[in-house]
Amino acid sequence: MAIKTTDLELKNWKDEKNQYQVTQVKEWTDFNNNSAHLGWQYEIVLPNLRFEKVFIKVESVEPIFTNAEVIAAGTKLVTFENLDVGFYARSNKGNEFVEMLLTGKAEEIKLVPPKAK
Repeated sequence: MAIKTTDLELKNWKDEKNQYQVTQVKEWTDFNNNSAHLGWQYEIVLPNLRFEKVFIKVESVEPIFTNAEVIAAGTKLVTFENLDVGFYARSNKGNEFVEMLLTGKAEEIKLVPPKAK
């Protein structure tokens, strides 16, 4: 019996406050369509999963901040609208299974304002 990635359920990945630390930003492109721009990928840390990192894809023309801004700040705190995290299987060109990875997609990303001191 084969197991599909859509059959798998990821539990306990959500942060209590639904706020996530972004550690990297990069462009999200469609490699099947001449590298057409689809949006931006934000790498977040999942503290409840031993600080596993996952890229969350958000469709947008411009990122809410650049990777250089994340590097300068060390991290950025964000929230997502309709965030969904799941699995996908990576394989080589011979269609042999290589590994299972986390992936995510959200409708919108918002920067959490820094706390006043």
